[in-house]
Amino acid sequence: MLLGNALHRLHEAEANLGESFRAAAERHADRLDIAHLCLRFAAQCERRAEGLRPFARKHGVRIEGALERRIGEELRSGARRALAKVRPRTGVAGAELFADLRRLYPMAHDCEIGWVLLGEAGHAARDEGLKAFAEAALPEKQVQIRWLKTTLRESAVQLLVFS
Repeated sequence: MLLGNALHRLHEAEANLGESFRAAAERHADRLDIAHLCLRFAAQCERRAEGLRPFARKHGVRIEGALERRIGEELRSGARRALAKVRPRTGVAGAELFADLRRLYPMAHDCEIGWVLLGEAGHAARDEGLKAFAEAALPEKQVQIRWLKTTLRESAVQLLVFS
């Protein structure tokens, strides 16, 4: 069923966005405001991804569990920290943040579209639980997108005009 595929795809998109927010938080640990919000958004993404599991199971789809993802993320995180120690920051200040924000912004929009579609599918399938879960996810995702867009604009000004 296509609904199962949509659930699997959104789970992957949310989980990947969560990992990317976590990676950005690690790279910008010296910017406490950025790191804090990235970690907060990562937790939101991970919580939403895990929340999709019962719906996926209901529709006959198996999605990777938190333990499997966490082990993989721990390995990637350790590799990123090791690389950061041997690779000095180069280039213009703010360029790495700007690049991270440019990567995160379309990923967040992809998740937002997924939640809209899932809400509509839940409505059409008369699955009130799925519809409610999708509708509850949208405001969080829209906050993430607004923050990304605002921070991207600020970063662009710093990078392109004042560097």
